[in-house]
Parts: sequence; C-alpha cells; structure tokens
Amino acid sequence: MYSANQNEKEKIKSELLGEYLNFIREHQSVSDASVYIRKKYVAPFLSEISTVASTTKLKELSTKSVHDYVIKTTRPLKRTVKKHVVSSMRSFLRFAHIKGYISKNFAEAVPIITTRKLEVELHITNCQE
Repeated sequence: MYSANQNEKEKIKSELLGEYLNFIREHQSVSDASVYIRKKYVAPFLSEISTVASTTKLKELSTKSVHDYVIKTTRPLKRTVKKHVVSSMRSFLRFAHIKGYISKNFAEAVPIITTRKLEVELHITNCQE
C-alpha cells in the first residue's frame, strides 16, 4: 500500500511527465505514436529519480545518475529499443533544460549506445566471361 509520501511523489512525477508530453505534442508536433514511445521510456526514468522528479528539485539531478541509468537500463535491450530509450531521454532532458528545471543541457550526459549492425559482404563473381 502506498504511503502519503509515495502518493505525493507519484502525483509530482505524473505532473512532470504530463507537462513534458504536452510540450512535445504542442511545441514539437510529435505524433501520438512518438508521444507513446517517449512516455514508455521517460516514465521509468522519473520513477528511478523519484526523489528529484519535480520541477523544483530536478536541478539536483546529476549527469552521473543520468549516464548510469541509461547504461544500466539499456544493457539487456535490443538495438531498436536502446535507440528509443536514448532518444526519449535526450528529448526529456532538453525539455527540462528549456523549461529551466535543470541549469544545463544534460542531453550530452546520455551516452551514445554503440551497437553493431550485422554486416554482410556480397561477393559477386562474373561467371560469364
């Protein structure tokens, strides 16, 4: 069962997430599908940083905590999902910076996730000479 403190944290997190989603809908003309993806990957991040997930406390967020969260979260994921997580995180952090909730753009704190693509070499031989 939730305590009053947990309920308050959930409410604050929901307000911040709602503000972010409205921002990307209204100011960036993001499609509903993209809004759904952003919500899917930003909400768990806000839960992870629940002690600072409010407009007044977000300034306490550290680049290290952002970096560590992305590394820990994306490790077991497939390439496409990793890209969604990383782009969602960068988008949220840019929003927080634009709104003045964090003093600098932490989007650079989101590590670039290197993934290997399967490379296939095709050798075509000219059999008809």
